[in-house]
Amino acid sequence: MVMALMTMQRGAAKHCDQESALLALLVTCHRKFLTTPPHKHQTSTKMARRKELSTNLKNTIIQQYERGKSYSQLSHFFQLACSTLHYVISKWKSTGTTINLPRAGHPQKLSRRSEVKLSRAATVTPMATCQDLKDSLGEAG
Repeated sequence: MVMALMTMQRGAAKHCDQESALLALLVTCHRKFLTTPPHKHQTSTKMARRKELSTNLKNTIIQQYERGKSYSQLSHFFQLACSTLHYVISKWKSTGTTINLPRAGHPQKLSRRSEVKLSRAATVTPMATCQDLKDSLGEAG
């Protein structure tokens, strides 16, 4: 399998050990499949927006960082900005994980049951005021 990976790299990892070959393949796959092409109508000089980094890539970044690689070395190897690497590493230091966590949102003011009661009350009496609907919702519990 490693020989197949080395031939896929076409010389980039021929003289490297197995770990380096796998790491190079991971970086190549990241560049090929996780970047989005720029839109046809995009004329800005800014870079195209990219998808989130995979958990495997983040773990690889952390492993290389723990081995003593600097931000500039990691940036050059992974073809990522230093600020991206800093964000991944600082998030790992603060949370202890590289998993993409769900984002926090504002808690709902009404439960699903309350929403249904409110819409039924509004449907039954379409001329009711907001205060009337609020009172009927409060009475129902």
